[in-house]
Amino acid sequence: MTDLFSVSGKIAVVTGGSDGIGQMITQGLVEAGAKTYIVARNLEKARKAAGELSGSGSCIPIQGDLATLAGIDAVVAQLSELESRVDILINNAGVHRFEALEEFDEESWDSHLDLNLKTPMFMIRKMLPLLREAGTPEDPARVINIGSTDGKRVSDMEHYPYYASKAGVHQISRALGRRLGPEWINVNAIAPGPFPTAVTDVGSPELREQIKKGIPCRRFGSPEDIMGSVIYLCSRAGAYTNATILSVDGGIAGA
Repeated sequence: MTDLFSVSGKIAVVTGGSDGIGQMITQGLVEAGAKTYIVARNLEKARKAAGELSGSGSCIPIQGDLATLAGIDAVVAQLSELESRVDILINNAGVHRFEALEEFDEESWDSHLDLNLKTPMFMIRKMLPLLREAGTPEDPARVINIGSTDGKRVSDMEHYPYYASKAGVHQISRALGRRLGPEWINVNAIAPGPFPTAVTDVGSPELREQIKKGIPCRRFGSPEDIMGSVIYLCSRAGAYTNATILSVDGGIAGA
């Protein structure tokens, strides 16, 4: 069973891996024995996160602005110089803002669609040579795109560009899983619900308690919840799971 859920010795890349859910994922992969690269726009922040994990395993920060195609090209070029293959790509970098229907503007719409949807699409395309080098029939390379439970349902929150971008993430994950599965590259998405991050830290304690009451499990997700889901999908245990959306939301999407 230890081997079934092992990612030891794998090479992983986590975009936006220096805080929030991305940092939780990075911690899980590093502690499980994967050599993990954090890609972040703020290099000092990435270095700090990597330094905190240095006692647990191998974690390397890379600076990159993934909001542009030139930035994606630069990051992939760095990775290609450092590694001949990438076993795991976690597309987590994104943007989220609560904005009423009358408030969000074109810039907000474009920034959500660019970073949340265009970036993972082009990261996957540019990373294909490295992913192809890693994948085998028994142990495919893995891509996990971080979507959202609000890409699967409509909540009481107003964040329309976010809804659109995360629903798109889910659909391209299914389409790419179907397309790349024969090349031994599995593509899945995780749709998290509320986790203890900067996004859920806004508002009053009363609001957070109200949010919890809308979750069937009556709590926010913990780091272990997202870590376990990623380890499952990236290990031998998840080798036959492809082109699917895994809800990690305490039951919200099914409520």
